[in-house]
Amino acid sequence: MSDLEPLQLQQLLDRRERLLLEYEDLEGTQIENDLERINDMVYAVMQNCDELYEQFSWWDEFEGYEGTTAEERKDFDQEYSRLFHNCVTAIYSLINHTQRFVNKYGDESFQNTYSSTIMDYELSERAHFLTQLRHYTQKRTLPPLRRFSHSPGGDEDDIYRVIVQKEDLLEWDGWNATAQEYITGLDDRIDVTEQILDYREAVADFYDWFDEYARDKFKTDLELSNKMYNDIMNYDPRLRSSDW
Repeated sequence: MSDLEPLQLQQLLDRRERLLLEYEDLEGTQIENDLERINDMVYAVMQNCDELYEQFSWWDEFEGYEGTTAEERKDFDQEYSRLFHNCVTAIYSLINHTQRFVNKYGDESFQNTYSSTIMDYELSERAHFLTQLRHYTQKRTLPPLRRFSHSPGGDEDDIYRVIVQKEDLLEWDGWNATAQEYITGLDDRIDVTEQILDYREAVADFYDWFDEYARDKFKTDLELSNKMYNDIMNYDPRLRSSDW
C-alpha cells in the first residue's frame, strides 16, 4: 500500500491532473495527435483499397448473374457497394484531414512545400476526381463491376475491374473544375480500379514524406510535448504503485 496520507495523495493527483491538462493544451501534443490520426487514415486507405481490389477472393468465386440466385446476386452487389464506398470514403477523409492539418499548423513555407510535393507525386488531379467520386456515387450511381480476361505470367485468368464511361461521368454537373478537367483528359472508357490503385501507391510514398517533413518542421514543439509527457509519467514513483 502507498505510504501517502489521503490529503497528500489527493494533492499529488490534483497536480498531476493539472499537468495533464497543460500537456493536452500544448501545440506539440495536438500536432502529434493529428499526425497519428492521419497515419490511421493512411492505413485505412491502404487496407480498403487492398480489400476491394487485391484480397477479396469472393469476386473470383462469384459465378456471374446467370449462374446465381437473386439472393446471391443481391449479396454480391451489397458487398461490392460496401467495399467501394469504404475505399472512396477513406480517401476523402484522408485528404480532408490532411488539408485541415496544413491549414491549422502550416506557415506559408509549409503550405507551399506541401502543395508542390503533391504535384511531384501527381496526386492533385486524381485526388479531386476520387474524392468527388464519393459524391457522384451517392447522388448518381455506383460504377459497375465488369469481368475481364487477362494473362499474368502467361496464364489466362479472369479479373474484376470497375469501369465507367467518361460521358456518363460528365453528365453530372457536381464536379469541380479540377476534377472535370481531369476526367475530360481521360480515355472514353475509364478504369476506376487503375485510378485508385495508382493513387494508393502514390499515397504510401507521399505520406512517408509528409510525416517526416511535418515532424522535422515542428520538431521543437514535439520535443517539448514529449518531454512533458515523460515528466508526467515519471511524476512520482508512489503514484505508479500497483495498489493505485
